[in-house]
Parts: sequence; structure tokens; C-alpha cells
Amino acid sequence: MRVGIVGAGISGAYLAHELTAAGHEVSVFEKSRGLGGRLATRRGEGLQFDHGAPFITARTGRFKQVLKGHQQSTAEWSPKVTTLSAGKKRYKRDWFEPHYVGQPKMSALCSSLLSSCDVHLQHQVVQVRAEGRGCRVDFQEGATQLFDWVISTAPAEQTAALMPVDLSHVAYDPSFAVFGEIEDHVSFDAAVVLDSPLAWIEFTHRKPGRVSRPTLVAQSTRSWASDHFDVPLDEVKPQLELALNELGLSFIGVPAIHRWRYAHVSKPHDEPFWLDADRKMAACGDWGLGPTVEDAFSSAHQLLEHWLQQIT
Repeated sequence: MRVGIVGAGISGAYLAHELTAAGHEVSVFEKSRGLGGRLATRRGEGLQFDHGAPFITARTGRFKQVLKGHQQSTAEWSPKVTTLSAGKKRYKRDWFEPHYVGQPKMSALCSSLLSSCDVHLQHQVVQVRAEGRGCRVDFQEGATQLFDWVISTAPAEQTAALMPVDLSHVAYDPSFAVFGEIEDHVSFDAAVVLDSPLAWIEFTHRKPGRVSRPTLVAQSTRSWASDHFDVPLDEVKPQLELALNELGLSFIGVPAIHRWRYAHVSKPHDEPFWLDADRKMAACGDWGLGPTVEDAFSSAHQLLEHWLQQIT
């Protein structure tokens, strides 16, 4: 069966890997220049910044199996984590479950899953239409392709623009990430921040597999990002820099900033995935279950199990 998959984040990568292994002809279309979605690492000259999802947790047996099967692209991360609040004494924070990161960058797990798949980067799908016994996919540049099935793993709003599914009740919280080079003189590797516009700080260069000069990524709280989402980035950045300065930290030179519109699912869909057997369309993603990388994976896994049992 010929299957088209929209999106090359963890959901799309896992589906493509499993469907290819099952003997289906799979093509993956990603509108961005790289794989991974929120499993993102920005690179500069000798610098790396994990400015999206900072880590991965694994609580289900199936996801643990996937990570174990791709050990060369993932590593357990055991950082020194602290809690920071301006003007207050910091204290150690313990993690009570394993945390993982992609290596040498966060998208490495998706790259490993897609290593034997047909992937097309910078190919934006603008519409999916039922046609005959399958689907027609229209691309931004004007091309079209026919598939037996099409699966979207894009964020809810983008999926609903492509397919006849009502996901209007799904809600996301946004986030900002400000990142740049620093001097490496801090005794901790990451921090949860309290009473601040910032929620999380990490030193990406200290993660396993990284080859980088010292770098810091600071991510905003969800509520602060929601309140400032439409503010120009050149006004947001100095406010987040000031919040960082209040914690005794500062960048070398001018940092960069990234705005994540679909950072954290705050209100998921009422089902873990969507499938229309008559139209030969389906969709899944973090919006089906919740905000974590594993939620996105589990949505795809549940869709896959249903599809293999009921459709093929």
C-alpha cells in the first residue's frame, strides 16, 4: 500500500519506520528544512542549542523498546539540576526517572527512525482530498501525488486545515526560547526556574554527544509566553535577557530567540488519534494525548495498531 505521511517529528518518523518495515511504500513530507519538530537543535559556528524539547522521558514499555533499539542516537542524561529563584538560595533538584536526549542532536532519534525511509524536506502539503479509492495530496509548489492512504502528524490547527477533522477544541500553550553563548563557570547543568518569566535553563554543551562551545538555552513559562505571544520578538528578547540577568546569568554577545506556537498541548483531543476509513485519511500527534514527546509517540503507536489490525 502507498502511504503519504505529513510531518517528520516523532509521530511521523515512528509511523514511517514501522509501515516501511511492514512492507508498505511510504513517503514523508516535511515543510521545514530538518527533521524532528520540537526535537530541535539550532547550530552555529561551533555552537549547539537544544531550543525545543529539552529531554525525553519514557514511561511506556513500547517507547522504552524504541529508545533501546536506537541507542546510538539517544543517551541517558543525568545532569546536575537545581532550582533557581531571583534573590533566593538555590537548591538541588532530584529526578526520579531516566531522562534521555538525542545525540549528537535532539532530532537524532527521528533521523535514525527515518534512515531507510523516503523523506522530502521543504515539501509543504496544502490540501489532502479523497479521490477514487485513495487520496490526492496537493503541495505548495503546485505538484500533486496520489496515495492509498494519507496520515497527518502536523499540529492540530495545521492538520484540520488539510483534512476534514474538527480539532478546534484542542489547545496549545506557546513558549519562547532565548539562547546564546556563555562563559562556562556555573556548577549546575540545568535548572527549573521559579517566580520568573523563565521556566527552564540548560547548558546544551554539557549534554551527551555535544561538541560545542559553552551555550545556554532559557525557555519561558507557558503563561508568560501566552501573554506576550504577539509582542515583537525584538521586544520579547530583552525582557527574557533581563530575567536571566536577575538569576546571575548573561550571554556573550547578542542571543537568538525562537517562538514556538505549538509548544505544549494544554487541552488534547478526546481521542488519541483520528481515522476516516472511507476517505482513507488519518491523523495523530501530541494533540491526541498531551504535551510530551512520549505522548506524540503513543498517539502514533495507537493509530498504527488500529490501522494494521482494522485496515490492512
